[in-house]
Amino acid sequence: MALLGKATKYLGAVANHKLDQGADPRIQIEQAITEAQRRHSELAEHAAQVIGAHHQIQLQLARAQSDAQRLQSDARQALVLADQARAHGNAVKAAGYEQTATVLASQLVTAESTLEALKSQYGQSEAAAAQAKDVVDSDSQHLQQILAHAPGC
Repeated sequence: MALLGKATKYLGAVANHKLDQGADPRIQIEQAITEAQRRHSELAEHAAQVIGAHHQIQLQLARAQSDAQRLQSDARQALVLADQARAHGNAVKAAGYEQTATVLASQLVTAESTLEALKSQYGQSEAAAAQAKDVVDSDSQHLQQILAHAPGC
């Protein structure tokens, strides 16, 4: 059984070799160029997706930084207002502001956690985007070399 399989593979390889020998070199070159162009297009599309994802993370990171800064500022303001209310003898209003500051501080902890996760994702996506760009640039140079050495191009 194994011998039959080997013989089939051998005959297939011999047939492919004969077909390759008889094929027009110009057609083979055109096929190689077409395949290189197709591969380059796929790489460029993939790189665009990776770079787009990086940009989305960049926007999310900026938004998260802004949210964290706003929450921190609002919490400080609530504490200042609580101090002012207490200084004016209004303990009920001071307690309300302190409660607000506590809620904002809790939201700030969550926002800072999200911010740290996005910073990590940003670093990873930045490296992936740079790598994708390098791969496309390298493949573009390779494609240009193929086209430059192709007869009739």
